Amino acid sequence: MLTYAAWLIFLFRQFERVARVTEQRFAGEWDQRLEVLSFVALPPNVMLIVLPAVAASIATWMAGPTQTLELAIVLRLTRWSANLMILIAGVSAVATLVNDTVSPTRIGDFGMRIAGILIAAAASKLCLEAGRTAPGG
Repeated sequence: MLTYAAWLIFLFRQFERVARVTEQRFAGEWDQRLEVLSFVALPPNVMLIVLPAVAASIATWMAGPTQTLELAIVLRLTRWSANLMILIAGVSAVATLVNDTVSPTRIGDFGMRIAGILIAAAASKLCLEAGRTAPGG
């Protein structure tokens, strides 16, 4: 739960930063907001959701049929959070391809978002498989 709380605090920090974005001369306000929000889906930051995914999955496998409701909730919240990161990274990747047509780092930026999607998908799949072995799975 503590590792999930750490990720959640990081996400709330990003939402606070998104709320403070104003229009820039390089992009519109919503483009900048999406860019700031997409930082949660970059590979170094996606690793924050991997820790709770691993911890909750291992705890689920160790608990076996004695899994508690709280553990089941954390496992599902972690999976849904990883899926949210996939959605954010996907929208950001599309926006990068559509809006940054003249950027020299366009392909690298796109690749970073795809890498984030893959890491978040691995975390989601880990939680899904652990949940299937649980009593309520």
